[in-house]
This record gives sequence, C-alpha cells and structure tokens, in this order.
Amino acid sequence: MTNKNIRTEREATDDFRSEIANVLGKIMGITAFNPTNTKDQLKSVEAQIHNALENHREKTLSAQLDLTR
Repeated sequence: MTNKNIRTEREATDDFRSEIANVLGKIMGITAFNPTNTKDQLKSVEAQIHNALENHREKTLSAQLDLTR
C-alpha cells in the first residue's frame, strides 16, 4: 500500500473510534440518567453506529480502490 492509502485508512479508523466513543458516552448517559424513553434514544444511537460503520467502510474502500488505479 502507498503511504497515502495507509494514511487515509488510519484517518478513517480514527474517525470511527471517535464516533464510537461518542456513542458509548451517549449510551452511558441514557442508561444512567434517563431511564424513560430509552428505547427511542437507543434507536437513535443505533442509527449513529450504523452511519459510523458505513462511513468507515466507504472511506477504507475508497482508499483501497485508489490503490488499484
């Protein structure tokens, strides 16, 4: 892999880690401080996780495809 591709994948992974840390903080806050409406709030968090995973997949795939060009 080229340095550019490696750097792009690392940045994507760092972004993903940051997003997951944010999500985990929200989960802890939801369960600790607001026992009502947790189902709706957790659905929102689930959507955020799916979005973070999709963004990570797209960024890393883009870096890998750039390598083959």
